[in-house]
Amino acid sequence: MSSKQKLLKENIQLTAAIRQALEASPGPAAFWNKDLYCEFANQAFYQLLELDATQTQTQPYSELLGKEHYLQVKKHIDQALAGNKQNLESALNLRSGNNITLKIHYVPLKDDQTVIGFISSALDITDLKKREVRITERENLAHDIIFSLPNSFSHCDLNEVLLTVNPAYAERWGLSYESIIGKKVIEVLGEEAYKLLGHHVKRVLSGETFAFEYEKPDPEGNPRYFEVRFTPHMVNGKVMGGFSVSSDVTALKQKELMLAQASKLATLGELSASIAHEINNPLTVIIGKAETIDRFLKKDHPNEERLLKNIQSVINTAHRISKIVGGFRMISRTGQNDPLEKVNLQELLNTALTFCEKRITTGGIAFEKPSNLDFNVMGNPIELSQVFINLLNNAFDAVVGKTEPWIKIVATETSGLLQIRVINSGPPIPPALAEKIFQSFYTTKEKGKGTGLGLSISSGIMKRHGGKLYLDSNHENICFVIEIPLLVADQKAA
Repeated sequence: MSSKQKLLKENIQLTAAIRQALEASPGPAAFWNKDLYCEFANQAFYQLLELDATQTQTQPYSELLGKEHYLQVKKHIDQALAGNKQNLESALNLRSGNNITLKIHYVPLKDDQTVIGFISSALDITDLKKREVRITERENLAHDIIFSLPNSFSHCDLNEVLLTVNPAYAERWGLSYESIIGKKVIEVLGEEAYKLLGHHVKRVLSGETFAFEYEKPDPEGNPRYFEVRFTPHMVNGKVMGGFSVSSDVTALKQKELMLAQASKLATLGELSASIAHEINNPLTVIIGKAETIDRFLKKDHPNEERLLKNIQSVINTAHRISKIVGGFRMISRTGQNDPLEKVNLQELLNTALTFCEKRITTGGIAFEKPSNLDFNVMGNPIELSQVFINLLNNAFDAVVGKTEPWIKIVATETSGLLQIRVINSGPPIPPALAEKIFQSFYTTKEKGKGTGLGLSISSGIMKRHGGKLYLDSNHENICFVIEIPLLVADQKAA
């Protein structure tokens, strides 16, 4: 075989290999010679341009694909003809008037180390680019929303590194936005604040969604209250980080405290007759004993033993009045800034009963109270007393004037958790009402009686004490349950 025949055969084989490669391409593909004319292409290329093979071979690249597109890709074509592979994205205006975006690859083709042209292959990424635009628009919208929020926002990864925060977050912690990004949460919050909030960060990074409140004084030392909501950042079912949104709820908290105080005073107002009776009775005793002492002292030889006995009776009765007044003063205080302390529940109940028991028994209501409530909890005695008074007052209103009314308090302890049930003889609360009774300002009492805040406030108090207040819907009567964790020393061995 002569060298000319050998070269012809090699050219035929090369041409066949190129055609085979073009046909295997999933998108439009073509072979361009050095003069930028299309030697041959695959069917996808002809369909894209809406031309046949003859038409594509008679026009250069710039006319086939448009001058605008050609100017965008010219420098890449020059590089391909210089022997360098090229990857790029470019817009293309079709004869139909549609505008598409292509991801293009230019691969130089060599014959004996000499570039004889290049192969172009392309993929239509128009839909992908549109999706990218939509994603970018959504990201920009989310960014604008986050940055305009008055609430502080943060996003951290699994290593507690802050990826995104908004200006409100930066202001909250007294830092610039730029200085926060890339830092760990503990570096931004400081060790003291991290001791309070750090375990919550770990909770959200374990996949938990929750909210909580905390107090952080302002620079002047005034208490400020914040509610923080944590949500895990999930991707394909896996936790990738966590989001937090923090709101300053100081104004709301102050209003809640004002409403709670108003509700408490309203309740005490309803009990005022009973309280007056509780004070009036011992005052009558004191007056009577004082008059007896006066008569004894006017005698020449008073009976010293009887005199001392009457004096002691006056002292004891005065102490009883002092206890009643002291309990009234304690209950009427707000107690909002009082620290938690060790509270004996039996003593707490006795204080509440100072205001409620006489009203219950004089109302013809059978009353049963527990004798096994000698347990201690960490709590605010003022707030916990308010819970007992609210429940007992509601129980009285539910059964007073009814046939054979009764109220009883039952206490049980299981696994360090004390359950106190306040039960009355009334029929069960219908499910439709049971869903509403813990809402603020909702009341089933007649107009002018009750504020509709007692159960809502009492529920909030129990939550702040790590417990809860709920209605036992399975009980045959009206039964409210207080649950509260006991101090470790008071917990029974399992």
